Amino acid sequence: MIKLPEWQTKLHKYLTENRDRDFVWGTWDCCIFSDGAIHAISGKHVIPSELRWGSESDAFESITEYGRTFANAIKKAAREAGLEPIDVSQITAGDLAVYMNNNEELCGICDGYALISPADDGYAFNKCDTARIAWRVPDG
Repeated sequence: MIKLPEWQTKLHKYLTENRDRDFVWGTWDCCIFSDGAIHAISGKHVIPSELRWGSESDAFESITEYGRTFANAIKKAAREAGLEPIDVSQITAGDLAVYMNNNEELCGICDGYALISPADDGYAFNKCDTARIAWRVPDG
């Protein structure tokens, strides 16, 4: 997996086109959103094709079966997809992160200023310093 030419423009287009979508488990949640952003950047997916869910309970079951915990599942998928782990202090545009929000682990994409993930009415924005672990699509 490597960054596509003009990946910044592709990421911006993805973020812009999807900013008004409503949160739906398995269709538009933090994992689906982040996978789509990485796909915009690299042309490849992070979520293995066999992982699917349609509800919150299905999502937790898939996470448990795949990686035991949310962070471990994201870490495993990122490693298998070829993303490079980075120090959280180095997060920048296009990076994938697991972060804390209201005592809950979520994943999101950095837009260069904040960590973005879907919410009930568009995007939620969190400070980059809430990231616990992070990865980057390697440069080509």
